[in-house]
Amino acid sequence: MRPLNETGMICTANMGLILLAAGAARRFGGPKLVANLQGQPLLHHPAATLSAFPFASRIVVSTGEQQDLGRFGFTCVSPPEKSEALAQSIMAGMMALDLVKLDSVMIALGDMPFITPAHIEQLIENFNGSAVASTSQGTPQPPAIFGRSRFPELLELQGDQGAKDMLRDAPLVKASAEVLMDVDTPEDLAVAEAILLGKPASCRS
Repeated sequence: MRPLNETGMICTANMGLILLAAGAARRFGGPKLVANLQGQPLLHHPAATLSAFPFASRIVVSTGEQQDLGRFGFTCVSPPEKSEALAQSIMAGMMALDLVKLDSVMIALGDMPFITPAHIEQLIENFNGSAVASTSQGTPQPPAIFGRSRFPELLELQGDQGAKDMLRDAPLVKASAEVLMDVDTPEDLAVAEAILLGKPASCRS
């Protein structure tokens, strides 16, 4: 039986959350996470969804362009020397958490506006103590959860591949391509806007 808190929501009391929001967004042509999506900054969409879960702590790793996420319960930290390397962002997030009190960490991306509470719950339910990842077409991707035994690896990551290699043998929780959509370009943002407006697929290009 899945662990529930007093509100009936799946328990994340010993799980930390790192929301990565420090990328260069070169393909977008500027700071994408403050781009307007249905009246809110893009970053606020995943932040709002994730804020509904009672994580032990919530960290957003940002280079400073993003709007404050304090109202969603996030503490903002910066990667070392404003680094754009994904590994450095993960390290900064890990170092901002009180790892002694945690048994797991979820890593999510700030440019994924359609992550659902149901998908987050499925990830937690399928977490095996080591790692679990999301997928739409068989390739592991965030959001992903890592157990305490993987913390040293997360703290020693290098380069811009993030924790991808750590997910090779992880169980995968499938979701639709729409749920796991990430916004990399202005065209992607237009597609996301069309989805939220409920336009037909022919209008999403």
